[in-house]
Amino acid sequence: MNFKYLVLIGILYFILQSGIPLCAEDRPESLKVYFQSFEKGKKMESQDRWLSPDKGYHVMGSMIGTTLVGQISLRGFGNSVEKSQAIGAGATFTLGFVKEIFDSNKPQNYFSWKDLTANGVGIIIGIILLSIN
Repeated sequence: MNFKYLVLIGILYFILQSGIPLCAEDRPESLKVYFQSFEKGKKMESQDRWLSPDKGYHVMGSMIGTTLVGQISLRGFGNSVEKSQAIGAGATFTLGFVKEIFDSNKPQNYFSWKDLTANGVGIIIGIILLSIN
């Protein structure tokens, strides 16, 4: 299976999974903590601004991460530009997503969709930079 299709399937899976808290009426006990993190996040989300230094750090970090991992894949392992872009984007997205999951488990923090969006902007810029080779 082509790597691009795997990335697309992963993105679609993520989109479908992100809709669970919006659709679920019955909350199983095993998912209680999961849903509580979203409720806590809604309370703290009002403090999360779209234009803030934190979002700039997310954009810059994701751009650098995508470009760095992509260049290592391209120059160090001899992969094609397209494959290197996918590897850089996938690694950076995964790292950002895992960071947000860890943030949601901290008492004074929450899962921020705005941070993930800023990561996405940085990843797109990194992919563009990798294509200018």
